[in-house]
Order: sequence, then structure tokens, then C-alpha cells
Amino acid sequence: MPKNRFPDGLPKRELRRRVARRISAFREAKNLPLRLSYCGMPSVEFLDVQVWQDSLRSVCAVEIDSEILSDMRIQRDSLALGLPIHFVNADVLEFLYSTNDCYDLYNLDFFGGLINPTSTGKSRCVEAIRNLIHRQSTRSHSFILVVTFNVRDRGVAEYLAFIDDVPKVLAGWQNIHYRTLF
Repeated sequence: MPKNRFPDGLPKRELRRRVARRISAFREAKNLPLRLSYCGMPSVEFLDVQVWQDSLRSVCAVEIDSEILSDMRIQRDSLALGLPIHFVNADVLEFLYSTNDCYDLYNLDFFGGLINPTSTGKSRCVEAIRNLIHRQSTRSHSFILVVTFNVRDRGVAEYLAFIDDVPKVLAGWQNIHYRTLF
């Protein structure tokens, strides 16, 4: 059976369980559909999808590496999740820019960093999230956004500043409920 290329551990498993509880509570509080459409990077073993399965009706699995995508297809068949899974071979940031689809739950794991600036000084990840929020807002489509990232040994101050700014940025939007899990 194919395995994830990044190790799993107790902290990640606990985070998945916490998110599952928050998804369920948010769904109930907002009268969202009983089951949600998921878009994101579920990993080869679909670990998040397995834990959140009771809250999901479909999965859009985005993966840039075709070998990993092939492993995901093998794993899907062996897991028999009972969910329709649409596979997209693309860079998740480009997909978030190009898709016209709206999903109920986005799971984005920026292993390479969330706020790393390009030569223009902007972060591709942050800009993709802004685009996603704009699309969802334009269509008045409520959603849950789960973003995880790995803080490197450099840039900690920038990450902390970014996290501190999120509530301020969201304060101008209506019907936004913000919560961190760390």
C-alpha cells in the first residue's frame, strides 16, 4: 500500500481530530449541508479525509506530482471511502486561481511555507487564499478554510505577524468566524 512521503505523528492525528470536531460544530451552527464538498491536498493515505469522512460528501484531491497522484488512486481503491473523489493533477495554488468551483471545505497544507514572498514581494499562497475568499464571497458561499504550514527556522517573526494580522484583516468582512487551533 502506498504511504505518505511525510511522516505522520501524534500531534498531526490530534490536530485532525480537533478539526473534525470544529467542522461538525461549524456545520451545525451555520446550517451548512449535512455533508461538505472537500477541496485540497489530502495526502496519499487520505488521512484527513478518513478522519473527517462523516462530514464529507465529495473530495477534490489536488496534487502536482503525477507519481503521488497515481499512489493516491491506488490508495483510494484500497480504502473504499465511499466518497466520490475527483483527482486534479495541478499545483494547488494555480488550481485555486483557475477553478470556478466553490467548495465547502478547503484543506491546504503549505509545507513549503505560507508567506514566502516572490520576487514581487507577494506570497503566492496568501494571494491564492485571497482569490479563494473573493470567489466564495462573490457567490455568497460559506466555507471552512483549514490551513496548516510548517514554520521554518527562518521567518518566525513574519509568521507570527501574519497570524496576528489575520483577525484584523477579516474584521472588515461580514459573517466571518475566525479561530486558530494552535
